[in-house]
This record gives sequence, structure tokens and C-alpha cells, in this order.
Amino acid sequence: MPDWRPIITGPVMNVNPDLVGENIALWNGMVLGKIIDYRDFSANSIQDHINNHWTTRGEIVVYEIDDYYAFHCASLDDVQEILRRGVASFSGALIVFKRWVRNTIPRSINFKLTRLWVRICGLPFEYLSTDYGRVVSRLFD
Repeated sequence: MPDWRPIITGPVMNVNPDLVGENIALWNGMVLGKIIDYRDFSANSIQDHINNHWTTRGEIVVYEIDDYYAFHCASLDDVQEILRRGVASFSGALIVFKRWVRNTIPRSINFKLTRLWVRICGLPFEYLSTDYGRVVSRLFD
């Protein structure tokens, strides 16, 4: 067997820093989202839901990119609020939000780990404890 390996290359692209700078400015207002559900939803249906049910400080435009959604927020306050919530419900489906990070490939973002607030109504007072909270949290593992 030879001691050498073939060099595999593709075309080399020169990057225009001005164009990258414009994209970075655009993506700074983006939040990425993934729907955790068996159903498919269009970006238009999510857009309609946001327009009719969310209180925002500026315009939010939804784009579908492969299995993900990009939420472009005109206001950075909206970016912060979406990330603070971390999740949202849409027609019974869970949308998990993550911040866009420069040079990140969307498939490398872990949407499987998020914080949830679980409300259990009608639980007797004697079950309201940290120990029972841990029991309930194990149900989601």
C-alpha cells in the first residue's frame, strides 16, 4: 500500500468581506427554531400565528430553512425575549429556540436540550416538594 494519500480538493472560493459583513448584520437579529412534532408546518402558518398571537416590539419574519425556522427580528428586544422563553407552543407542537452563533452549521445545534416549565394542576399539597418535582422531571428523560 502506498505511503501517500491523494489530495482531494474542490474549488476555492474568494469571500467578499463586505458581503459577509452584511450577512452578519442580518443574522444578528436571527433566532433559530425547530419544531419538535410529527407534523410539518409551513413558515406562513407560523408567521400568521406570530402576527396574531405574539406581542412584539418590531416585525418578526419567519423563514423555513431545511428542517429549521429562522426568525428574523427587527428588534433585538424580541431576540432576547424569544431566547429568554426558550420554547413556544404552536398548534400543540413545541418550538425550541436557539441563538444564532457565527460560523455554526444548523445541523450541529442541539435542539434536544431545553428548559421547560411544567405545571401540574390539582396536585395535593403534600406532593408539592422538591423531591416530587424530581420524580416528575424524570418522566421527561
